[in-house]
Amino acid sequence: MSSSFGLAFCKAEEAAEMKLPVEGTVLISVADKYKKPWKREE
Repeated sequence: MSSSFGLAFCKAEEAAEMKLPVEGTVLISVADKYKKPWKREE
């Protein structure tokens, strides 16, 4: 049990003795409703 999903996931992976990768590529996908408009700074 934990106060956040991220911490609970980390604890579960550690308990299962899963080795988390320390290098490589990740894909992060964010739903449009959570995106905020932004301007590119020049």
